[in-house]
Amino acid sequence: MSAVMIPCRMAQTRLASYDHRVSGYTAGDRLAVKDRDRLDNEIQPTLLLRLGVDVATVEPLTHDLVERFLRKRNTRFMTDSDGDFKIEYTRDEDSGVEITIWIIFNGKVKDKLQFRGSADKQIGRVRWSEAISLCNEWNRIRLFPKAYLNTRNDGSDEVAGLVCELNLDLSAGTFEEFVQDQYTLAVASTAWFFEWLHKEKRFI
Repeated sequence: MSAVMIPCRMAQTRLASYDHRVSGYTAGDRLAVKDRDRLDNEIQPTLLLRLGVDVATVEPLTHDLVERFLRKRNTRFMTDSDGDFKIEYTRDEDSGVEITIWIIFNGKVKDKLQFRGSADKQIGRVRWSEAISLCNEWNRIRLFPKAYLNTRNDGSDEVAGLVCELNLDLSAGTFEEFVQDQYTLAVASTAWFFEWLHKEKRFI
């Protein structure tokens, strides 16, 4: 894919200051997560870009692109045998959990990107109905992330985890700033989901 030059400027939001430190969330991070009107109304993925003065290069989605912005942000990460990235955060008092974010490459040519967030707390079978109901409520009133109870198809699990997802089709190409902005959104909104469960719903 040849490089295409387009003028662009990333929308300015408080989430852009989220620093993704493994040491945990700062007060500023929590403020970003709580900025709910901005999350719902201003930083939908389709609204993140607007014309401006900066110039970005559209390029194919690659593992190198993701690793590049993670290293620029001094984010500690691990990779698995498929080349997917795993980032772990320490426990946060507002959400009551330790959050893990996976950056997963999907599709035949790995041009689909998934940000998958989960917590260290598992949900027992007796609470599954309540968990599903809460996920449905969240998905009904919030645009992102998509939340669900992750169980096996055969129903053999006795415990299951809650998962948050943000999926991107980047088959037409992307650029580093956009993927970084989506990662910021995924981390902050995942933390917000678990904070909502912890503080408002008293579930975890």
